[in-house]
Amino acid sequence: MPPLPPLGFPPQSDQAQFRSLLSQLRTRGETVAQEAVTSRAADPAKSLGGAVGEAIEIQRTLTDLDDYGQAIALAETRAGLAQTSLSTAVTLADEVFASVTLALQSESPVARDTAGREAQEALGRAVAALNVSLGGRGLFAGDSAGGPPLSAPETILAETTAVLSAAPGAAAASAALRDAFDDPAGLYATTLYQGGTGNAPPLEARPGERIAYQARADEPPVRDLLRALSALAAAFNPSNAIAENDRPLIAERAAADLQAASAGLTAMRARIGSAEERIATVKTENTALETALTVRTNDLIGRDPTVAAAELQAVETQLETLFLTTARFNQLSLANFLR
Repeated sequence: MPPLPPLGFPPQSDQAQFRSLLSQLRTRGETVAQEAVTSRAADPAKSLGGAVGEAIEIQRTLTDLDDYGQAIALAETRAGLAQTSLSTAVTLADEVFASVTLALQSESPVARDTAGREAQEALGRAVAALNVSLGGRGLFAGDSAGGPPLSAPETILAETTAVLSAAPGAAAASAALRDAFDDPAGLYATTLYQGGTGNAPPLEARPGERIAYQARADEPPVRDLLRALSALAAAFNPSNAIAENDRPLIAERAAADLQAASAGLTAMRARIGSAEERIATVKTENTALETALTVRTNDLIGRDPTVAAAELQAVETQLETLFLTTARFNQLSLANFLR
């Protein structure tokens, strides 16, 4: 028969058993507490069983959807800014057209001077709107990763004035200016437009779907707008070298270009709007897929927080019982035993 342990202390094997049980309960309590907070099993591999491959594929898809979501958010911002810029351009074209029409009909020097100043101011505002950038990249600069796509409005006006002043007669002047803006090797393409000749990369909204949602400042409606505004500002400025008799006809043709520019810019807006609608649709579909995959993930490795909380409470009760039992063992002595 083995000797009895000293009074007041449990057998060593019992102490080791208490320590082991205490460690197990503490570990289980931490695990269950984590599961109650995250609603996920602490050991996903154990919960998955034979669905490990499915879970890996779901996680890969969720990661891709997150990347697509960030790209879509950036595309939405860029498209929205582009729409604002084009809307400003359309408004400027319509306002200046009304002012120029009045000036040409009235033949009033004051009205023409006012129309010329409005055209010059509108040119500055149009260039500022079309030079908008996001993250250091011009939204109307095409595939260029550099700065703004357009030269300063002062440069555009000076170059336009030089072309109109050099031509013999109003018809030749207007034709020369159109060539300068429309010729792929002309003034606009080589000097005034500084963006890329290719389109900006389209949005990859999801596998197999790419959406083009941007425009360039060298598209015909933009060229029409800037050519018309700069021509009007020059035609109504008496201080330059344009022949006085040529000014009305130059202004009339520029006013017609403004109407064409307004219609073309509106079509550009509609094109970007169609892309925005498609982006919104894909975004909604991606969100629905993400929700479905998240639900499936919860089915595979989810943990009911209510059940986890109940188990946590049971573990805490066991720990309290264990601590109470341990305390009673520690209080054992001959005096306490004889009481």
